[in-house]
Amino acid sequence: MGRAVLAGVIAGVVAAVLTNVTAVILSRQFGQSFDQLNWFSISRASMISSVIAAFVYSGLARWTNRPAVWFAALGVAIALIDFVFLSRHPPETGFDQIANPPEFVVAITSVFLMPALSPAFPQPKSGRTMPPPFPQKT
Repeated sequence: MGRAVLAGVIAGVVAAVLTNVTAVILSRQFGQSFDQLNWFSISRASMISSVIAAFVYSGLARWTNRPAVWFAALGVAIALIDFVFLSRHPPETGFDQIANPPEFVVAITSVFLMPALSPAFPQPKSGRTMPPPFPQKT
């Protein structure tokens, strides 16, 4: 579990740097800036989502045979859902043009770095199933 957290922190730092650069470039390109999109809030969101993604990847590595594939599918799906939500309900006009691409930067960074930084080690075969079975009704 410690290796997953470390992978999440490393991926979060890399994602925070890339996301802040992306936000600055988009702000200059569109000539708009928003108080909500400052370096601290972007870095904090990148770090938190990357550490949560590390826990998700750790669980997928434990319970599936192909954690990287499931992790990539889940990460892109969540980024797409957030993209649609933010595009349909932006807090201010033009906010989605600057806020949506950095979300994909964080998702893609996590998808590429998490499997590399937190490799899936095979679990020893035990007598129990993963995840635990549902309780039987009596």
